Amino acid sequence: MMKILPLVVALALAACAQTDTSTSSMDTADVPAILTGAMEVPPVQTTSTGRALILVADDGTVSGIVEAPGMDGATALIEDDADAAVPVVVMLMPVADGRWEVPANTRLTPAQISHHKAGKLHANVRSKAHPKGEVRAQLKSKPAAGATSAATK
Repeated sequence: MMKILPLVVALALAACAQTDTSTSSMDTADVPAILTGAMEVPPVQTTSTGRALILVADDGTVSGIVEAPGMDGATALIEDDADAAVPVVVMLMPVADGRWEVPANTRLTPAQISHHKAGKLHANVRSKAHPKGEVRAQLKSKPAAGATSAATK
């Protein structure tokens, strides 16, 4: 049983991460993010949490979901920390209470792609109680295969 469990977990994670890649090759190195009130600026006291899986292709095509169970009537978006003049990059579409998807055919600008790779984009869920954001997480992209960081040199 112990040998089978890691395989089952790996298959379940792979199934959750599958997206339609017929129109572009998705950067599958993007990692899931956990949204919390502690990540808001300034931090928010809340029991709500969420998760996001936002995939960005090399050409800037974006797909993915944000889920925040119990946050009915809220809005979800992708924002840019690096550009205070235009913080909202993508307004996500509600598909169910507490669940939003990136609209079809959404594409980032070259500057936004660069900001994503630098970890400057975040997912944010805004509620009536916290209209500037109740839960948030930075969206991260792993370095491409073969890339090294200063920490690994």
